Amino acid sequence: MRVTLKTIARETGFSVTTVSRALAGYDDVAESTRRLIQDTAERLGYRPNEAARQLRFQRANTVGLIIPTFGPRFSDPFFSELLAGVGNEAAEHNFDLLVSTQPPGPGELDAYRRMEGGRTDGLIVVRTRHEDARIDYLIKKGTPFVAFGRARREDFPYVDVDGTFGMQLLTQHFIDTGHRRIAYAASPPRPQLHPAPHRRLPQRAGGKRPPL
Repeated sequence: MRVTLKTIARETGFSVTTVSRALAGYDDVAESTRRLIQDTAERLGYRPNEAARQLRFQRANTVGLIIPTFGPRFSDPFFSELLAGVGNEAAEHNFDLLVSTQPPGPGELDAYRRMEGGRTDGLIVVRTRHEDARIDYLIKKGTPFVAFGRARREDFPYVDVDGTFGMQLLTQHFIDTGHRRIAYAASPPRPQLHPAPHRRLPQRAGGKRPPL
């Protein structure tokens, strides 16, 4: 038999309202009463109705992430590490992670529309582009999101790495270990990705980036 708030109320002798507020952590319930109700709920194997909680609090407790797949095989190790990091952090805050895949193209915004409508509380945008229709759409809709990377416009929340400084450190390491003829092999350019020359990277100490 499914355990409900009414079941716990009958078992403890408190009202359904008191049981509900105790399990929700409201501070207007005495500590001894809250402890009794929580212990009873655990003993009976009570599990809250997530659909009802979402309806009541207007929250899905879910973060959405759409992975832009560029081929039939999902082999990019970047996304494996990204999913692990996002998923672990979401779990720490009692959030679920809803993941979907969608190749860049005409149907991409449809995937973001499906993520809305109460299914998620916010979205994470990855593999940002110089002109990014996803970011334009989410800003226009007022959908909470954060991006991993920049775009031409920067009026949105994002995190990014300082690739220029990283390459300076890497090159300096070669120089410090006695190397002088240093080559750089770059991947083929992807015009849709946000190009490095447009990035305004943070200045270092004293207002200047350290020269090599």
